Amino acid sequence: MSRKPNQQRITLTRPRRRFPRAAILCAVAVTLGLAFTFFFLVTAHTQGTAYAEEPTFERSSSLPRHRYLPSGLLRSNPRGRHPIYDLIGDAERAWQEKVDKQSRTLEEAVAEYGRRYRRPPPRGFDKWWDYVQKKNVSLPDEYDQILEDLGPYFAYTPRAARALQSANAGQMGTYTIHSNPATGQIELETYNFGDSPGVIHALMMRVKAQLELMRGYDAELQEGQEVEGIERELVAATGEWQATFRSDDGPGDFNDWEFTQMLKDKVEDDDFVKWAETPDMTYRGWASACPPDSSLRQALYDTTAGQLDKTEKYFIADHRKAMNPCWRPDLTKISGFLASFGQGPGPQERKKLVFSLSKTQGLHSDILSVPNDMADPWFEGSEDVAWSDKAEDRVVWRDWTTGVFHHPNMPWRTSHRVNMVTTLTAKSGDRPVLPARAPSTPVGTPHVLDAGEVNRALADVGYIIRPIQCDGGACEEMETMFDWRRPLPMQKLRKYKFLLDIDGNGWSTRFKPFLAANSVVMKATIFPEWYMDRIQPWVHYVPVQMDMGEVYDILTFFNGNVDENGEGGNDALAEKIAAAGKDWVGRFWRKEDMIAYTYRLFLEYARLVSDDRQRMNFVPSGPALQVQGQN
Repeated sequence: MSRKPNQQRITLTRPRRRFPRAAILCAVAVTLGLAFTFFFLVTAHTQGTAYAEEPTFERSSSLPRHRYLPSGLLRSNPRGRHPIYDLIGDAERAWQEKVDKQSRTLEEAVAEYGRRYRRPPPRGFDKWWDYVQKKNVSLPDEYDQILEDLGPYFAYTPRAARALQSANAGQMGTYTIHSNPATGQIELETYNFGDSPGVIHALMMRVKAQLELMRGYDAELQEGQEVEGIERELVAATGEWQATFRSDDGPGDFNDWEFTQMLKDKVEDDDFVKWAETPDMTYRGWASACPPDSSLRQALYDTTAGQLDKTEKYFIADHRKAMNPCWRPDLTKISGFLASFGQGPGPQERKKLVFSLSKTQGLHSDILSVPNDMADPWFEGSEDVAWSDKAEDRVVWRDWTTGVFHHPNMPWRTSHRVNMVTTLTAKSGDRPVLPARAPSTPVGTPHVLDAGEVNRALADVGYIIRPIQCDGGACEEMETMFDWRRPLPMQKLRKYKFLLDIDGNGWSTRFKPFLAANSVVMKATIFPEWYMDRIQPWVHYVPVQMDMGEVYDILTFFNGNVDENGEGGNDALAEKIAAAGKDWVGRFWRKEDMIAYTYRLFLEYARLVSDDRQRMNFVPSGPALQVQGQN
């Protein structure tokens, strides 16, 4: 590989640490806090105050800053301090600011809603607030994802919105639920899961899990002497409606940027789109979903648009932006999900108004719902391992060959999981790695390390059991490409300080149990999920690029320099992030938090499809701010 003149070639004669190969290997991915935390609020928002320590790192005034790019990446400046110091400090400040500004009363929440969305909250907002208060649901203002998803559809008349929904009801791989005022219940209306009994059984379990969220797990609200379930409150507030869900893991409603922007403009002007208006059907592939000035759109005419300088070092500063292929064209080649479509799908004549468990940032218009069938006994039932008792400093990963269909007609050899395993198991080659340095010292340029030595010191990754999702000779080719490992149960994974969560076919079943393991979760994904407004990268987890471009730099920052016998590491910072992630799961990813999101989502959705949207606005009886509605 090419090397900058000031990069130093290091030969590793003394690795920092040699680890024995584990006797039990694998973490099966099934398709279907510590009080010490340095930043967290110690009381719920309803109790008034959140407490946190001062940010770990203030911005350096003596060393040059790094460059923050529109793609959500930070480009390292060799004359600045190690970028991770800035990323952690900035993230801590952003999280504390978010926590501090949350509404504490219904009146404040109504006013904040009006400020953000320029319309009143939906009918039933007060009952939702009662639930949030009673269940100590934190960050009650942070539900931007819901109206980011639903907002453009307010450009359709209620009748047209319902037509978009009903056009998908009964399609293969969908199910539809019905809010029935006559019974006060939300019921399964129809489904189409094909003919396989096994598939039908598995997907019906997914339906059941979704309905449990809608029903609030039989949770109850106390009002005077009456006790009523969440389901009955939701139906009473919203009336009759139908909603259609995709049953698989990935998204399916491809976006068109110009058409969606037109919808947003219509909403802004309090106007409606005509049913005859449809997107421009010119084929641009994935670029159709992106604004004209985006890198992916520009790449139609300039193949170098958005390309990164491979001699520089980059870290994720804004995880949402860094997930967006519009500004990261390379993701359309790296992500197996995106690469499977080649240059991208053709344009859709109609939007779909369909709920999905995951979507891409920028490319899809699916309405995010909350996956509730995440429990997997493989990830549960083991005791916590204290940070000081974790025997392994390496990052661990075991999983199936998901993420792409491996076939001669598919670009699977360059897909994200194949690239990750190939990179982190290589026995030869060069790996440029930023050295760990004190916060008062310039980070400098990368040291070029031997791939085999650095991989043995920092990584323990591998595919498990046998190839799956493959055909046409790819299975046999993969058999010879990789060493196949056995599954690692959660009690083994908990002994590692670093757990890697990289995309499979869609949303992750691993992220929650990994966060709960008191380990640092390193997450590589293109799929934002329902909690994205409610979690802070570099505080609760460490974001990693899909191509693993900075994975060695991150591990070296925390563990110390492999070529210097572990000197310069920041183990205490890793311990803080691990503890913060574990504490976050216990405070922000309870069943009550999933119910609160789902409850509010369908208050909003019901207003969208109601014939009288004004009647579906929340009308406060107290001094809360009243905001004029739109559409």
